[in-house]
Formats: sequence, C-alpha cells, structure tokens
Amino acid sequence: MNIVYVPCKNEEESKEIANIIIKEKLAFCTNIIPGCYSIYRWQGKVEKSEESLLIIKTLPHLVKKLISRIKNLHSYKMPEIISWKIDEVSPGIVNWAVNELNIKI
Repeated sequence: MNIVYVPCKNEEESKEIANIIIKEKLAFCTNIIPGCYSIYRWQGKVEKSEESLLIIKTLPHLVKKLISRIKNLHSYKMPEIISWKIDEVSPGIVNWAVNELNIKI
C-alpha cells in the first residue's frame, strides 16, 4: 500500500480531486484535513498560506498514474505530491483496497 500526500489550495479543491480519483479507481480511500497552515520557501521568499491536506491511500502499481492525474487536476503550477510505501497496515485494509479497486492477487 502507498500513501500519497498532496497539499491543495483549499478544501473544495481537495474534495474535487478526491472525488475524481476515487471514481476513477486510482485510490480506495482519501482523507481531507482542512485548515492546514503551510510555511515554505518559494522563489527565494518565505511564504505562508492556508491549505487543505489531501491524504490518499492507493496500491503501488497505481501511484504513477495517480500522480499524473493529480498534476492535471491541481491548480498549482508545481503541486507537491509525495508518495511513500507502507510496510504494515491493520488487518483487512489490503483486502479492502484490492476489493474496491477490483484487483486480482
């Protein structure tokens, strides 16, 4: 399983991206955390902004297609999309993912 982390400009954008990737079976679950406050460097300046954090759960073979789709949907010129592989999950989660995404193992 992989987790994909994506800050978005607001909660509406997070919801829009989440709905599309779930419908397209690029992920089996998302979490949206509104009111995320980010402080970062951009083009030599320190920037501050309120964002919404989109956390996506997917399977490893879908990550590249998922990232490509997010880039097409996201409003930022260079969206921050970070994926990491998960070594352990609670019982039943992998079965849930496989069933929802219609994957045969």
